[in-house]
Amino acid sequence: MGLEKLRYLDPYYYFDVLWEKYVGTEGVLKTVAELVYTLFLAYLIYYAAGFLLHTPRPAVIVASSSMVPVYHPGDVVIVRGITPDEVNAPEVYLDIPYTDHVTPEQAGIHFLRHGIKLYALEVNGNVIPLEKGTIVVYRDDLRGRDIIHRVILKIRTPHGYYFITKGDNDETNPTADQDCVLGYCVYPFLVSQDQVIGTPIFVIPRIGLIKLLLMPSSSR
Repeated sequence: MGLEKLRYLDPYYYFDVLWEKYVGTEGVLKTVAELVYTLFLAYLIYYAAGFLLHTPRPAVIVASSSMVPVYHPGDVVIVRGITPDEVNAPEVYLDIPYTDHVTPEQAGIHFLRHGIKLYALEVNGNVIPLEKGTIVVYRDDLRGRDIIHRVILKIRTPHGYYFITKGDNDETNPTADQDCVLGYCVYPFLVSQDQVIGTPIFVIPRIGLIKLLLMPSSSR
């Protein structure tokens, strides 16, 4: 391919051709049109990436320090869809009734801590040591945000899978998301498989800091 043909790979080439043909004038109007066209391309790329990666949110901004040192605030995480079978974590079977929101107490899951620091889970009298499973992005449907945390327990039920999750940073997230030991928890219910958006595949460091300054609650 000759160098002159590379212009056909530039999406703005087609904009310039059409603008010159049908409008022709330079100035503020063209600048505004270029901005609109840029936003259109960005959304097109975003949704095309979501289609290819099998997830409605192919990119998520890390908004807190809960996953340090793996991810830092401002990192943009690229996400692909994931099935429950791909989630790696200690697994238990529980015959719990179907409901939109299930608390750990309703499922018979207890958190074992030294102070407020989690070290194990107890399910049906069995102690399950804390292990680091697959990192997932899930939707917090109470606060309307995306949370990037690690699965520490995988729960198989007659109605599908649920998960217990936790941030890696023990300083900011000493216990599980679903453990309301201090009267507050990241997310009070078991995470259902339908809430899981995907799993990170790579990270672009810190490029989301500007958006965090403008929208500090966009994700976690």
